[in-house]
Amino acid sequence: MLNIYLCEDNKIQRDMVTKFIENIVLIEDLDLNFICKTADPYEVLRVAEQQSDPGIYFLDVDLQAEINGLQLAQRIRKLDQRGFIVFLTALAGMATMTFTYRVEALDYIVKDKVGESDEVRARIHSCILEAYKRYTSPNNLSQPTYIVKTADREYCIALDDILYFETAETLHHLLVHTTTSILEFTGQMKEVEEQLGDRFYRCHRSFIVNCSHVKEIDLKEQIIYLDNGDTCFATRKSIRTFMERQKKK
Repeated sequence: MLNIYLCEDNKIQRDMVTKFIENIVLIEDLDLNFICKTADPYEVLRVAEQQSDPGIYFLDVDLQAEINGLQLAQRIRKLDQRGFIVFLTALAGMATMTFTYRVEALDYIVKDKVGESDEVRARIHSCILEAYKRYTSPNNLSQPTYIVKTADREYCIALDDILYFETAETLHHLLVHTTTSILEFTGQMKEVEEQLGDRFYRCHRSFIVNCSHVKEIDLKEQIIYLDNGDTCFATRKSIRTFMERQKKK
């Protein structure tokens, strides 16, 4: 999931940008969560510090606060190295300023154009889509993810957060169990198995488990216990193969 933050001290502009972002999140049906809209840079830091997921940060440069948007971005980088920063600014030459502050920015939206709502909306939309594209890219090795498309939304799930996959009652549907939720989606176990890599293991025709979440194996009953208390069926052969593979690691 990508979290979205907005820090803008001008209420009129903050309300306008908030509306743009909320509409984009609704339209795109992506795994996005608009969790913070404020004039207080320290509130952004407080919220970001409590999150494990990366964010997209829309920051006004001149915040009329103890720290400006560039200084806020510096502090955000210490909390969220994978986050995406977009500056809302009335200043030209922002690239030079951000280089001085050692802050990499995804874009700069000039506040002189805030009245041109269509252009601003398009720039914000483009930033969100580009950030999501980079976040979900297979080259994003800092946090490997798996994309799940349900009937009404697309979710980007960190592989570490996936406990196991199992077949659903509906034909050609699967369930993915994560540390926080259960999602149903269209798919086949064979395809999922091929996409996941060595950290996952197909222990049964109906189950694929995340090896790092396996807590205990009952050899007699042929059941795998996961660290959240859930259980998965396993075949005797798959258990032997799994245990041999784990010994080699």
